[in-house]
Amino acid sequence: MTQGNPTIPLKLTENSIRQNRLTTEVMQETQIEFVRSYIDAGECGLTLLNRPLQ
Repeated sequence: MTQGNPTIPLKLTENSIRQNRLTTEVMQETQIEFVRSYIDAGECGLTLLNRPLQ
């Protein structure tokens, strides 16, 4: 029975790892979309802010 027990946690960890990968991928995609929309919306403001620095 000791040989059979480790397979159950391994399967659970594999599933949790897959779920973690999916959630991180989704979070990265949403972050990228948010940043893109933020940049698109604030391009004028960013260019105005960058001009004095340069």
